[in-house]
Amino acid sequence: MSAPDAPVVLFDLDETLMPEEPVAMRCIVEAARAAFGAHGVDPLDLATALRQEARQLWHASPVHAFCNRVGISSWEALWSEFPGDAPELAHLRSWRGAFRLGSWQAALERFDIQDQPLARQLSDTFPPLRAQAFETFPDAVPCLERLAGECRIAVVTNGIVDNQMRKLAGGGLSSFPERVFVSSEFGAGKPSPAFFGHVLHTLSVPAAACVFVGDSIQNDVIGAGNCGIATIWVNRDGRADPRGANARHEVDSLRDVDVDLIQRLLGDL
Repeated sequence: MSAPDAPVVLFDLDETLMPEEPVAMRCIVEAARAAFGAHGVDPLDLATALRQEARQLWHASPVHAFCNRVGISSWEALWSEFPGDAPELAHLRSWRGAFRLGSWQAALERFDIQDQPLARQLSDTFPPLRAQAFETFPDAVPCLERLAGECRIAVVTNGIVDNQMRKLAGGGLSSFPERVFVSSEFGAGKPSPAFFGHVLHTLSVPAAACVFVGDSIQNDVIGAGNCGIATIWVNRDGRADPRGANARHEVDSLRDVDVDLIQRLLGDL
């Protein structure tokens, strides 16, 4: 266990430690294969239609402002149980069945298919598929192992707590962070200064003793940077920085994140 005064490294989860969107899409395609057998619809075409229809229905929700603030995506809603005390989460729990069924029905209707039993089958098939599909970037565990014992580690992620905790457990990452901060539990997500402030207060650490590691310019680099936290931008795809966010350091892999880098970044403050 790291000393209380050890440097604190905050990690984003999705697309930093674990791929999210490609895994979700792969599971949607797998679920959609049932429609190919029943009606000859290409599974990838149906999956693409589902993503579009689910997003449209999601944006029309009366609690979409909350979901946007917390950072819950429509495809996450296709498999979450929405635990939590917030009234918006209670609404989502009561609506999730209709949302899932409606999304699949609308996707099938794009192909002139009116088949509610199939839509129900598809809406019931996807959640367990996604709940058992976990993939971790190959550089994630070695990075966390290098830092463990020398740094305090926490995960700070937007999303729904049940989904995010299942990912950490399924990806073999649960033993590394001393705390996991999920936006749905707090009521706001990155890049909100309130969420970062909650993280710092809970960990009893000043911003000057922290480094944030993440892939998102807006949520991670700008969000953490605005709170005085040094940032490492994980730019796996060699993207240009369209906002000039000026991360303290940029890497193309977590293999380059080690204790020396953390100490150097904190020493530059």
